[in-house]
Parts: sequence; C-alpha cells; structure tokens
Amino acid sequence: MCTVSVVVPTYKHSDLVVQTLESVFAQTFSDYEVIVVNDGSPDNTGQVLQPLAESGKIRYFRQANRGQAAARNRGLAQARGEFIAFLDDDDLWPADKLQWQLELFKTYPQSVLVHGDCAIIGHRGVGEPSAAGPTSDVFFGDLHDELLELNHIVSPGCTLIRADVLKRIEGFDERIWGADDWDLYLKLARQGPFAYRRRTALLYRRHDDNASQDHYRMYLNCCTVQRRHDWMQPPGKRPPRRPLNRRMRTHYCHQCLRQAEAALRRRALAGGLQWWSRAVRIDAAIALSYQATQAALVEAIIPQPAAAWVNRVVGAVRWRLLSLLYVAPERKRLNA
Repeated sequence: MCTVSVVVPTYKHSDLVVQTLESVFAQTFSDYEVIVVNDGSPDNTGQVLQPLAESGKIRYFRQANRGQAAARNRGLAQARGEFIAFLDDDDLWPADKLQWQLELFKTYPQSVLVHGDCAIIGHRGVGEPSAAGPTSDVFFGDLHDELLELNHIVSPGCTLIRADVLKRIEGFDERIWGADDWDLYLKLARQGPFAYRRRTALLYRRHDDNASQDHYRMYLNCCTVQRRHDWMQPPGKRPPRRPLNRRMRTHYCHQCLRQAEAALRRRALAGGLQWWSRAVRIDAAIALSYQATQAALVEAIIPQPAAAWVNRVVGAVRWRLLSLLYVAPERKRLNA
C-alpha cells in the first residue's frame, strides 16, 4: 500500500518515456509507485524500460494495442495507492506536483479530484502556464455545470484523483477516443467537489504526434460527450439539443483550417478540401469568412507574389462593396 499510484500509458514514445519517468522520480514527495502500461508499442519501448522494471523502480505491464483509455484502465486495475495520478508518456511534471496536490487534498478532504494549470513545452521551450480552472487562485466546490459547458482541464496529468471514487465509476470509457478524459471529469464531478490551485501541475509537450492533433475526430467525440451528459441532467435542467461550446467549436474549426492551409500549400488539393469541408461542418460562419478564405485558399493556392496582388484586389473590391452597401446610405441619411 502506498499513497499515490502513478499510471503512465506508453505507445511509440521510447525516445521520451524515460524523460517522463525521470520527472516522476524527481518528485519531492516519495511515497508512490509507478505503473507503466505498454499499449502494444511497436518500437523498442520494452527494451528501454526493462532496466527500470528489473530494478523495481517501475511496475511494467504490456498489452495488445487497445488505446490510451484502455491502458490507463489497466494501470488503474493494478494500482494500490490511495490516490491516482496519470501522466502521458511525452509530458513532464514539476518536481513539487504531487506534494502540493496532496496538501490541497488535506485542506479540502471532501474533494474527489484536485487539479492545477499546465505549461506548454516543445521545440521552443517552456511557455507560460495556461489557466485550467476558475478565475480565483484557489477554488473548492461543484464544477459539474462549468465542466459541461467547457473542458478546461487540459490533460489528466494536471490532476490527482481519489482511487476509490475512480474505481467506483470504472475509470475511463474506452469507447470514446480523445475525449474520454472530459467524460471522466464529468462523471467524477457527479461524485463530489473538485479543488483547484493556480499553480503549474504539468508540462504538456505539444508535437505533431499528439493524439489531440486529429482535430475533427476530437470534435466529434466531444459532441458525443456533451450530448451524453446533457441527457444525464434532471428533466428540468436538461437543455435542448445544442452545438458544442463556442470556444471549443472555434478551436477545432481553426485547427481544421490550419490543416487545410497546410495541405493546400503542399498542393494536396483533395486533402485541403477535405479539411476545409470539416471546418465548414464545425462552424460554417468561421470557415466561410473572408479571413479564412484569404488564408487557406488565396495564400495557399496562388504562389507569391501573385497572392499579395490578389489579396489587394480582393480587399479593394470588398471595401468598395461595403461602402456601397453601408457607408454611402448612412452618409446620405446623415446629410438629409
């Protein structure tokens, strides 16, 4: 028995997983176990982790590839700790992450989950932490309705969760790809209050292999989660069928537009149009706007410097049309 079970699912990140584990071993709090679940990784992850498993620094399990949610659930089933902390195999923890989150549990013992902020890391280094919770520096209370509107917890790596509550709700839903963590937070929020502190709990590594880079699939699964939990509301609070939160919808639409622009710059017309159509399905008003058309079509398809000339012509024509439709009639009205 230990205080914290750290569950690390890994897949095709043999070059990063050891660095991730070193950030766990460097924690200022030491009463923990580390469970690593190899989700059928085809690379040399097993060989890389073998010395750590033989030395007893980690408990190592391997399974056929079933997805990140299944790997987390496998680790949860093996966990012996009072609390569960998840960490993806490409992210890092600050050295005091477990310590301050356990202290927050002592301050608010009724909590089922505590969480903090994350800072983005990548080839440009460490960015500023992004707020992942309420506006106050410390918060304790019911976050279900707020979470149902917007998932502001960037990654499970930001959290520390009571193991008994997590096992009671049977962990992650393996049928929901990419948005299974949002579904989990909403189920946990029905079990009890959350606690939050404005403090960095995770260094989130952003790269092209992030699961969340499949933006359209993420969007569809987020819609599934929102509809599911809308229908779990009492009849009086159950909202009518609604689109995904504006902030989330805008995010996924812009990401699809970026994918469209990248494909068109590579002269991959079919791929570009496919991403463009996905952006339209998410939010037609954004995807069909002048700015999006200018960025994804004109600048991507027409080579420079012709694109700059086309943009100037389009801008002039657009301004002239706006003047005829709005400015001239208003000026005539004021002079009358």
